[in-house]
Amino acid sequence: MLSPHFRSILRGYQDFLQVEKGHRPLTINHKVKAVRTFVLRTGIDHITEIDYETVKSFFYEQVKERNWSPHNQRNYWTYLRCFIDWCLLNRKLQLRINPVNQIGKPKKPKTVPRRISKDQLNRLFAECCTFPWKYDIQRARNVAIFATFVYTGMRLNELINIRREDVSIDNRTILIREGKGGKVRIVTICLELKRFLADYELHLTRLKVSSEFYFCSVGGKKRLNNKDIYRMRDRLSEATGIRFCPHELRHTFASMALEQKIPVASISKFLGHESIVYTEGYLAPEQKILLSHFDDFKRSA
Repeated sequence: MLSPHFRSILRGYQDFLQVEKGHRPLTINHKVKAVRTFVLRTGIDHITEIDYETVKSFFYEQVKERNWSPHNQRNYWTYLRCFIDWCLLNRKLQLRINPVNQIGKPKKPKTVPRRISKDQLNRLFAECCTFPWKYDIQRARNVAIFATFVYTGMRLNELINIRREDVSIDNRTILIREGKGGKVRIVTICLELKRFLADYELHLTRLKVSSEFYFCSVGGKKRLNNKDIYRMRDRLSEATGIRFCPHELRHTFASMALEQKIPVASISKFLGHESIVYTEGYLAPEQKILLSHFDDFKRSA
């Protein structure tokens, strides 16, 4: 259990992340949870107990005893550095330098993000269209959701937070209000996706669904959540034998866009990456073609 001292420290840090940094609740939760884990596993009771040896021992033990992946190491390295920087700035620690920086940031493995093959994608799409969903609007909605993931590379949290007013089929745009880091962007609706969204909207109009959220429950009374999306995923995976997660559809979109020779800069902007460097993890920057060619962006048979 955290000491009263650290509970007070974390409340102040949480307020800082929310008010001054403007982080979203999920990001704040990740950062505060990382600090809490550090404090509990090192057994320290006061902020002044944080030093180089404490931080070093923490990382060594997690890697050796808990088999932390490089991804976990990098996340905790980043989160703890942020916390200790805040402590130093607010004179809660009297260290000369941040001890996390003395350890060095763990290297990120050079791996290509997992994607779904064209054959698997076609099978999943076909299954989504023909699966015995209970209601017609449920079928139209789920197909539209799957198509939105595939043809926009949208993140799950971005998709479930789309509002009715954010989608314009006539202008072929979707406004993303809940982007990573609180960033707003607009994505283009390609002709293939437009067909699926138009079909879904016909059902919304016919049933007079009044939900403010674009992808909502069958009755239109509530917004879908992560569990709803994963429940749909589970049914498709069980029916096809293809295991995947929504984020892999994002990677698939990026790979497909590369194959269609869309320039990496356009794809990076489309995906909402902070830097083109993130996109280059699975894209080649030498590809040259205009974003308008998204009209020709179709699944390969």
